Amino acid sequence: MSRLDPSRLFYPMTATPFQRDAFYTELPPCPALKPYIRCFWGMPEPVRTPAADTSRPRLVIPDACTDIIFTLDYTHSTIDGIYCAMGEDTIFTSGSPEPTLTSMFAIRFYAWTAALFAERPLSGSKNQVYDAEVFFPSLTKALTPMLMSVSSLSERADIAARYLLQRLRPDRMSDILMNAVCDIIISRGSMKIADLSASSAISPKRLERVFDEQIGLSPKSFSSLVRYQMLWQDLCLGRGGSTLDLVEKYGYYDQAHLLNDFKKRHTMTPAQAIRLARG
Repeated sequence: MSRLDPSRLFYPMTATPFQRDAFYTELPPCPALKPYIRCFWGMPEPVRTPAADTSRPRLVIPDACTDIIFTLDYTHSTIDGIYCAMGEDTIFTSGSPEPTLTSMFAIRFYAWTAALFAERPLSGSKNQVYDAEVFFPSLTKALTPMLMSVSSLSERADIAARYLLQRLRPDRMSDILMNAVCDIIISRGSMKIADLSASSAISPKRLERVFDEQIGLSPKSFSSLVRYQMLWQDLCLGRGGSTLDLVEKYGYYDQAHLLNDFKKRHTMTPAQAIRLARG
């Protein structure tokens, strides 16, 4: 690892971070995987998803994470795996258009750790959804039959954890990337790219290439997501003081700049976002 572990400095949150129900529950990874895996998540048990579930879209905000998501359809005896790469935009998802007995299991990586397990560079992957085999063929091939053989979220998390621990190669982590990620997080996403490049002792062009290959985003785009996510954490958890305090803390020009930037990412005002998060 680098001089600092970014996962100790930055804890990305979803739009509904306190949600724990039949459709979505998070499980923390074991200590050995905590620097690399934000969480395992999915349905605690298979659920018969009604067609009406499509009328309840779920808000998915840019959380500076990537996900491998397996959907198990017991009605049709199928399992599909997708990889949701780094996203910059908010999207809405909905359930199955027809009643099915379904389960879902996912691995959520930090932005900087998916490349550890990928079998090809993540260049150009931002804002895209792929078949999981495109970037993670060995993982997909190994986990698919095992995930289908059990039904609970905890059992699937244990299976995935054992596989990930076997495949873990910390020596593949780029010191350049990790140190730059730490600098971005410590600066709350406000560090200029020229300063970031100088701190990393490499050219801006090479820094761009490292980020593109191992995260799928430019340093500037990643920095913007970090600032938004850290602001969201402060707002949601009631930290950081008044809006004016947050303007100063995160380097916005004024209150309007902060509110407009947040609404662009979250599709709603901070007050509306907090109400949604707290149910």
